[in-house]
Amino acid sequence: HLVVKETEVAYITKKQLHFIDSESYDREPVYTITTPPFFSFSHRHLDAGKLFMVDSIPKVVKNPTALELRSFTQQAVNYMKVAYMPPMQDIGPHCRDVQFTFSVSNQHGSTLHGICFNITILPVDNQVPEAFTNPLKVTEGGQSVISTEHILISDADTKLDNIDLSLRGLPLHGRVELNGFPLNSGGTFSWGDLHTLKVRYQHDGSEVLQDDILLEVTDGTNSAEFVLHVEVFPVNDEPPVLKADLMPVMNCSEGGEVVITSEYIFATDVDSDNLKLMFVIAREPQHGVVRRAGVTVDQFSQRDVISEAVTYKHTGGEIGMMPCFDTITLVVSDGEAGPFVNVCCYNGPNPSVPLHASFPVYDLNITVYPVDNQPPSIAIGPTFVVNEGCSRALTVNHLSATDPDTAADDLEFVLVSPPQFGYLENILPSVGFEKPILA
Repeated sequence: HLVVKETEVAYITKKQLHFIDSESYDREPVYTITTPPFFSFSHRHLDAGKLFMVDSIPKVVKNPTALELRSFTQQAVNYMKVAYMPPMQDIGPHCRDVQFTFSVSNQHGSTLHGICFNITILPVDNQVPEAFTNPLKVTEGGQSVISTEHILISDADTKLDNIDLSLRGLPLHGRVELNGFPLNSGGTFSWGDLHTLKVRYQHDGSEVLQDDILLEVTDGTNSAEFVLHVEVFPVNDEPPVLKADLMPVMNCSEGGEVVITSEYIFATDVDSDNLKLMFVIAREPQHGVVRRAGVTVDQFSQRDVISEAVTYKHTGGEIGMMPCFDTITLVVSDGEAGPFVNVCCYNGPNPSVPLHASFPVYDLNITVYPVDNQPPSIAIGPTFVVNEGCSRALTVNHLSATDPDTAADDLEFVLVSPPQFGYLENILPSVGFEKPILA
């Protein structure tokens, strides 16, 4: 019986193999290998090593070029010329039993058949464990189990139950937990912990959509580092934010139309495409309408605003001589609010939306300035009577004018054709020639 480590070769000596023929010298018995080395109980088709002559290779180490020995003499055994070489591939974590059968004969033709020689190969932990990874997928701010589906360990000469892993560096955007407790750098867990789903990754909720976990796998003797990549799926949990320096008031002329530009409304959202943000009209203006490309709308996108396709049109008619004020109440939505935000009176976010605590609500104030575009109206009273050769004051009872967008004091009567039998006289003194008031 021969015992050998899988990484070494072993001489077959007289202690393991020695036949004596009283009628011949030691050099005379000849050993013939009838069945080359094979594994005793399983894997008979695999390479189980070979016998070779040590003089056939330059150095007595495992060498695949060594020629397999078919026969040898007792003298070769005595002088340690015969050796056994274990298989070139790793035998795994367990001892392996190998056998070969041989016959022994002398010069007279006598032969013994079916003799079995036993060899035990001892495993050597000289293989570095290998780690293969599949990306870990997790939602933003969520957690995911790290299992053997994400980290696959292979070690030819170590049982998986003896494999340990350690955290070589903390992930930048989350943490690794074992049984619900965070692992610090250098913290360890076993392959069994992976297999029983005790290891988790918790994302920190940041907007970064990837992370890396630097790990080391060891069998107690050999180790290797590897990286587990984390893919983070974004969650639309951040509401839009209005720009801080928006112009507070937009001016529009009476009956006119003005473009609503990004100077008046603009928002950003870290979770969404800014161009796709929606402005939903929660309270419509009282004196006008909002239009997009000439059509009245109740919502529009930020892309529409940037392309200057959205306008406010004053439709309230004549406003008189003083400016009037209008307001558009807008809710900025990133799509989580749904299509039903437009209500007569907005009192907060849609209750069906669980992700946002609130949506920005913004009042766009509009000042409508009057335009002098209405003609005056003239009212003529009863017939104006004056005695022959006399004069009489012309009052508003006889002649008056009104104008909805002009002050009465600013109205003037222009004499187009003088009277035929008299004249009109303005008795107000000119500026600078007023009579002084005597005490």
